[in-house]
Amino acid sequence: MTDRLAARLHWFLARLDHPPMQLHLHSVWVDLDDGAGSALGSPALSHAWRSWLEAASGTVTVQDMAPCFHVGTPEGEICRVCAIRDADGLPIAQSGLRNYEREVYRYPMRAAMAHVGGDPPPGRPGLTLTLVTLARSGGNAVSAAETLARRWPKMGDPRVARGHFLFALDRVREIWPEYDRG
Repeated sequence: MTDRLAARLHWFLARLDHPPMQLHLHSVWVDLDDGAGSALGSPALSHAWRSWLEAASGTVTVQDMAPCFHVGTPEGEICRVCAIRDADGLPIAQSGLRNYEREVYRYPMRAAMAHVGGDPPPGRPGLTLTLVTLARSGGNAVSAAETLARRWPKMGDPRVARGHFLFALDRVREIWPEYDRG
C-alpha cells in the first residue's frame, strides 16, 4: 500500500460515523400509531440504531458560540447580543461572545459518502459503494479489492484498485467540509 493511500485511509477511518452500541430495546416491537408489531416477538430496534440506519443525511440543531462584533451597538452602550444580564434581566456587561444555533449533519461522513456522486470509470463500482466497502473492511484495501472484484473484475488488478480507492477517498475528502460538524 502506498503512503498516500495509507494516509487517505487513515483520514477516512478516523471520521467514520460508527453505529450506536445498543441494537435492540428490551421490549417487543410495536408501532403505537397503527398497532402493528412483531408477530414473532422480535425486539424493537433502539431509537439511536434506527436513526443511524435511516438518517444518513439527517441534521440536528446545535448550540454554538462565536465572537460578537457588536454590530449596530452605539459607542458606549452594552451590546444586546452578548450582554450579561443581572437577576432583573438588565444588561450589566458584555461577554464578547454571541450564542447561536446551526444545523449540522448527525452523521457527517455517512452524508458525505451518500453525496459523493460522480460516475465511476467503466468496469469499476460507484464511489459510495467503494467507500462503504473500504469502511466495512476496516480500511483493508486488499480485502476491499477482493470483495469488489467479484462483481467488477478490473478491481482484481492491484493498480486499478489502488487508483480507484484513491479516487473515491480524494473525492470524499474534497466534499467533506460541506458535511463536517466543525
